[in-house]
Amino acid sequence: MGVAGTTLTKPMSTTPQLNQGQRQAFEKTLYESLRKAERDHERKEAEARTTALLKLAEEKGATELAKQVMQLEAQLEDSNSGLESLGFRIRNSQIELGYDVPDELKQAYEKLVNEQTANERSKVEAITAAITRAWQVSSLDEAKKVVQAFA
Repeated sequence: MGVAGTTLTKPMSTTPQLNQGQRQAFEKTLYESLRKAERDHERKEAEARTTALLKLAEEKGATELAKQVMQLEAQLEDSNSGLESLGFRIRNSQIELGYDVPDELKQAYEKLVNEQTANERSKVEAITAAITRAWQVSSLDEAKKVVQAFA
């Protein structure tokens, strides 16, 4: 009992409830905080991975080799660009004509190939012609002569 017959009552908690708009704003704030935390984590993790790799590479003596590889890759890229500008490329460790080769280079290439394979091409053409006329050969001696000519 309180003073002069009054009863003391504990006041009820009057904490206001969140309405739908407030709840949505609260949720949006939480998601924005989450996205920022995730970005910060990703940035820090990328830095940590880089630092860890550099430290391990240094401990294992790989730093100098890595520098050499990067220099060689740059040289390789420059060399490939130079080859391409001349109409060539490297594929499966072999030099070959590039994709966008000037017609003059294609024609020069085909001419050189044809010059080097002229005898073999003539033989193929002659045998093909003989096969076409095979039914015209009437005797075994004649057939032997045809086959011996290509041996």
